Amino acid sequence: MNKIVEYRNLKPGDYDEIIRVWKKAGLGHKSKGRDNRDRMTVEISRSPDLFIGAFDKDKLIGTVIGSFDGRRGCVNRLAVVPQYRHQRIAEKLVAICEERLKKMGALVIYCLIEKENEPSLTLFSKRLGYHIHDGIVYLSKRDNWDV
Repeated sequence: MNKIVEYRNLKPGDYDEIIRVWKKAGLGHKSKGRDNRDRMTVEISRSPDLFIGAFDKDKLIGTVIGSFDGRRGCVNRLAVVPQYRHQRIAEKLVAICEERLKKMGALVIYCLIEKENEPSLTLFSKRLGYHIHDGIVYLSKRDNWDV
């Protein structure tokens, strides 16, 4: 599958396609919480350069979302639909996200990956040069576990 892939910012109007890509890629989402249309519209409007899509013509085939807290950048929601995998699309999405986060001032860029997600762990640690910090425990506090 030797297709020309275009990388560009996602827009609020891409919401349904973003969710479609996440579902096809096996990435869960919180449709009643942090991933609902209204919330994502606000987030895309606030940080349009950190919502990046990979497109085959006009068809969305991959996504990545970056976030920046003023000190560190985070790579989130990396997803590529299965029939487009193994073409370095995920690597390119991460590279674009990293470049944009560095321009914003991020000195540290990180991602959070579930232990069971072996493909993502391999991609980030073996191909992209991320270091696994197995001595860190992730804790979170939420008023609602559905968000």
